[in-house]
Amino acid sequence: MPKHTPDEMIIEKEHYAMIGDSLDVAFVDLMGMDPFYTDRNPKPPTPKLPTPTPEEIAAAEAAAAEAAAAAQAAAEAAERGETVEGAAEGAAGVPAAGEGAAEGAAVAAEPVKEPTPPPPP
Repeated sequence: MPKHTPDEMIIEKEHYAMIGDSLDVAFVDLMGMDPFYTDRNPKPPTPKLPTPTPEEIAAAEAAAAEAAAAAQAAAEAAERGETVEGAAEGAAGVPAAGEGAAEGAAVAAEPVKEPTPPPPP
């Protein structure tokens, strides 16, 4: 039996380690378990979420301020019994007081849950 040089032994051990790692990964995938990470199989880098630009942040804050002002105007008008034309359009998606609030509550009601069937005998 010929003797191997240390470099050949290292290469052979790395080769068998890679085969073992691929079998481990295949088993973990087959069993549906979470992947594990080692020195030879490092965790991939986490992708960075896009950061909004200062202009986008300012535009979002301005839109939120406009919606809040429209909702405030609609609430004040509802207290006086008046209707404000621009307030209803500006407060889109915001439920109004009275009938609109009741409709919004009915939509947000939880679905009916089915009872759990009894266990088999």
